[in-house]
Amino acid sequence: MLEWKLRDWLRGSNFKPENVTKAYYFSKISRLAINQFKWEVSELLNPEVIEKYLWLDGRVAIWKNPILGWVVTRCEEVGFDINGFANQWKPVFDKFNSDLPIPSVMGVDDDIVVIYDIPNRMFVSNICSFWVNEIADINETIKTQVFNQKAPLIVVAKNPREKDKLKNAIVDIANNVKALVLDTDIRQDAKALNIESPFNIADLQAYLKTKESEMLEYLGIDSQSSFQKKERLITDEQESNNQTLSYLIADRYESRLKGCEKLREKGLNITVSLTVTQNPNEPTDKEEDQDGTTETN
Repeated sequence: MLEWKLRDWLRGSNFKPENVTKAYYFSKISRLAINQFKWEVSELLNPEVIEKYLWLDGRVAIWKNPILGWVVTRCEEVGFDINGFANQWKPVFDKFNSDLPIPSVMGVDDDIVVIYDIPNRMFVSNICSFWVNEIADINETIKTQVFNQKAPLIVVAKNPREKDKLKNAIVDIANNVKALVLDTDIRQDAKALNIESPFNIADLQAYLKTKESEMLEYLGIDSQSSFQKKERLITDEQESNNQTLSYLIADRYESRLKGCEKLREKGLNITVSLTVTQNPNEPTDKEEDQDGTTETN
């Protein structure tokens, strides 16, 4: 599973600006995904890790340990039915403790329920983070275009001493120095460079938002209104978008509801609800047209 670790990138040669951008966008999409659902259960120590494992692994095991009682852990699929769906699992603790009994296998008749992020179990939500790499690349392209506007220079050094001076001058430009002072001996060697590259940041930003929207849409999050064009979507397009979002969030929600039902049958009082208060099919705001009539977005 895809899991970014920023601390690994900040060490020595591993540090690259694009990696920080990847970490930022993966953190953003992870925070949104993990906080879409709220679990209510008094018998579990850390119910918040339910969504963490569902996001990272696509499944989570909630089972009854003879010492700890009901616990939330990762799990491995070790047995399957004739349709290829898992019906036996091995619980896996993040932090191994040899004093705790851990069953090697638990089945549907045991005190365990494995909840899957998506009902068909073929995919997991974090597949949408596939776009993180492309989004980071778009960001770097934008940064390059911004840098190219800072009077780029082409230099030809006559000797190593001049090379260092010219390099320092270019670094000063990159750091937005307000006044660039050149020594006399390199004055003739620094010339403005006409790179003739297109400046299309607006188009790149629109493309970036499209990719980010695709990530959020996969989770069932409506992000369109935050960056849509000034002209409104026609009614059919808006209704189609709302319907898509409803389907995408509904199957993830349904999978969790079924898990809660099975757990209640086994004696654990647990509920789950959507934290998003605004239904995608409900109006979000109202705007008044020039003729005085009111229209809902």
